[in-house]
Amino acid sequence: GPGHSIFDATLVARLSDSDVREYVRAVFVPLIRRKILLKQVRQPESNPVSLATWRPFQVTVSERHPVQQSTRTLFNLVPCNRALETAFVELCSKSSDVVAFAKNAGPQCLRVDYLSDGARMAFYTPDFFVRVNSGHYFLVETKGQVDRDVPIKARAAMEWCKAATTKDLKWEYVFVPEGVFQRFQGGTFDELVRMCAPALRDLTNEERFNEELPLFAGLGMLDAEVSEAKGI
Repeated sequence: GPGHSIFDATLVARLSDSDVREYVRAVFVPLIRRKILLKQVRQPESNPVSLATWRPFQVTVSERHPVQQSTRTLFNLVPCNRALETAFVELCSKSSDVVAFAKNAGPQCLRVDYLSDGARMAFYTPDFFVRVNSGHYFLVETKGQVDRDVPIKARAAMEWCKAATTKDLKWEYVFVPEGVFQRFQGGTFDELVRMCAPALRDLTNEERFNEELPLFAGLGMLDAEVSEAKGI
């Protein structure tokens, strides 16, 4: 303000306080991002690759990482990371509208690039591919806990599906929260897709999601500082 020098010892000392650092960061990081980030439309960069060309790969089987057998998948076994994935595999194996599905795993898996909440380039690996009897394809994410990057990943996957869709082939992203799946009483994949649709709309509603995050979330604050900010 008037009468204060930026070299004032008291001011310089105050700048080292955590609350001031985070306030400055919250003000200037969005301004800098708008100047340095370039948004582009996601477009196909090469011809589609059939999952039939995937080579078998090894996985480590344990109590927490079981495998499921299915006649509708690319390989004879489907690696699962948690109980929700196991239950989803069981649904795909018996659902009347699922023609084939595959776990997106191994060295050839699909990884979708996205800009993380900290403005760093990162890669997201959705859980499953599903093909139904209408000929449509689905990119599926089964999710237990939701963190601040999950909405960003979902939007990136939706853009990937949009770019991969042609007049003859349709891709759609499906987000399956564990809580929704636990309440699911249907028997087909289509029913699950329709039941999960509201959760994806809420997830990708940026304003609504940000309201649930603490002040300055994603800007580098320590957990302890986040707790303090939430109590202000």
